[in-house]
Amino acid sequence: MTYVIDAGVYVPLLLSFGGGLVKAFKKAKMALLDLTVYEACNAFWKGHAKLNMMCRDAFTLKTLL
Repeated sequence: MTYVIDAGVYVPLLLSFGGGLVKAFKKAKMALLDLTVYEACNAFWKGHAKLNMMCRDAFTLKTLL
């Protein structure tokens, strides 16, 4: 069975599991909707730029991958 994930689920999972999420997605056969990555980036941008909820250095490519 394949699970389809949208941004409302992807962002909290990414914040919780970080880079380990990629392995979990492959193991559990999960798929992302087309705009999920775009919407996730918007959520991080809004959290940083508009709501000041996270610092600029909170996420790096290394921690996400």
